[in-house]
Amino acid sequence: MSKRFSETAEAIKLSQAIQKLSGLKSGTVVPIPLEHIDRTDNIREGIDEDSIEFKQLIDSIKEVGLLQNPVVTIVSGRILCVSGHRRLAAMSKLEAEKVPCSVVHFDNLEKKDLAQILENTARKSLDPFELGDQLLRLKERGYSQVRLQELIGKNRQVVGRYQKISQWPKKVRKIVMGAREKFTIKRLMALSAINDQKKLLDEIEKIAGIKKGIEGAVIEKKKRFPLKKSNFEKYCKENSYNKDQVQFLSKALVGLNLLDGELLSH
Repeated sequence: MSKRFSETAEAIKLSQAIQKLSGLKSGTVVPIPLEHIDRTDNIREGIDEDSIEFKQLIDSIKEVGLLQNPVVTIVSGRILCVSGHRRLAAMSKLEAEKVPCSVVHFDNLEKKDLAQILENTARKSLDPFELGDQLLRLKERGYSQVRLQELIGKNRQVVGRYQKISQWPKKVRKIVMGAREKFTIKRLMALSAINDQKKLLDEIEKIAGIKKGIEGAVIEKKKRFPLKKSNFEKYCKENSYNKDQVQFLSKALVGLNLLDGELLSH
């Protein structure tokens, strides 16, 4: 069978599937071949298939099955995934041929966009950058700031700040996501008011707990080694260090911020 014939056959199957799905009542759940579902329109930046959360999702599906069906709609001759991209990716990993999906018909694309935002924000699965990215994309599609604030239930200032942080340089975004627990939404909103890029980077690095070395390279701040005075003295005694050696070693450790300076006086 030639490649061209195979592609034509698949196109016919997809066309037939679309025709069938289009005639279903909105909300109907039907099994759909995974290869027919278009997953390109994803509100999220990407799916980390190596993350613990993704592996847990796969294990959960293996054990109890798919508890929540992905939502698809028909748009421009495509079976488009509206929500459930991670679930579909997990099913793909499990080599599933078909996935039960809820088919929803939207009157217009705005409602589809709204469904994506609501589904993700309701599960609190969108990080601030992903939400900001989506708000920017919707703005580019012609959505007004007033309409966007209605979509996510936030005031216009907050919408603008989300859009602003989504435009931060990749370097800044990477630092923030690497120390996510230190950057609350409130703190990110406050940082969005900083227009100077250098000042912003310095403040981000400060909060993340990193500093620049002599050559300008970013390095992590060293944490003080939990070495007690008694342990230090025991170590020196076991190695038969004399007074001068003990003093030299203690000064070196203090200089590296691995030992409390009070030991120098003893």
